[in-house]
Amino acid sequence: PSSDDAADMTDVKSEAAARVEYAHRVIAPRVRELTLKWFQSPELKIERKGDGSVVTHVDREAEQIIRGLISKEFAGDGILGEEFGDTRKPPETFRGWRWVVDPIDGTGSYVRGIPHWVLLIGIEHDADPIAGLIDVPVMNETLHGSRGAGVKWTQRNGVVRAAKVSDVQAAADALIEIGPARSFHRAEFGDIHQRLCMDTRRSRGWSDGYAFVLLATGRVDAAIHFGFHRWDLSAGMAIIEEAGGRMTDWKGKRVADARHMVASNGHVHADLLKLIT
Repeated sequence: PSSDDAADMTDVKSEAAARVEYAHRVIAPRVRELTLKWFQSPELKIERKGDGSVVTHVDREAEQIIRGLISKEFAGDGILGEEFGDTRKPPETFRGWRWVVDPIDGTGSYVRGIPHWVLLIGIEHDADPIAGLIDVPVMNETLHGSRGAGVKWTQRNGVVRAAKVSDVQAAADALIEIGPARSFHRAEFGDIHQRLCMDTRRSRGWSDGYAFVLLATGRVDAAIHFGFHRWDLSAGMAIIEEAGGRMTDWKGKRVADARHMVASNGHVHADLLKLIT
């Protein structure tokens, strides 16, 4: 690359780091305060969307807070959120900076009083996820990082460590996170679910964003799901890759808005793709 290209890349990395630090310092604490206020509250207002998934007034209020803070500090940036859509059309060709947010990933857990829900904030440049934040309010854990700068894991006791994926080398030895068998069977992926569960060491199920936290910090070795949207994956892709892992679709292609996803520590990825296909 030319010196100009290298300088441009340095600028992009610096801008990405500034944005994710703002997300960590300003946005995450505000959203955490709101979501914890209503967690396990009998006054929580629950609705159903057209697709049957649940949503609460907290999801919507949290996204409005996020949008307001981003617009105040980075007025030229685009925003894509689960609850209020995209500020720039069409999203797949957006050039420049864009934030991709899901204020409560795991709303199903949130409304049942289960602690495995997270805030997802992906930061993209020219449609490439290069920075991200995942906050786990009840667990008092946060991951945030950007390309070339690593991922900081703020643990529940306040200690900050570098996040790193596990070094498990084979799927047969892997602890994987996977969705429920019923969902896989309904989508005619029942045989895939069975192979993944039988040919790995152990399988568990958590909300998707929380699984990304566990993967990026080496506590699980892979996560396999389907039926995603971009706001489900952008933050996780940036963080998992920077922590040393890999995220692709089920054909092994890196796609930020893949509907079917396998994320891993990288070592077991090829094994898992064979089980899926």
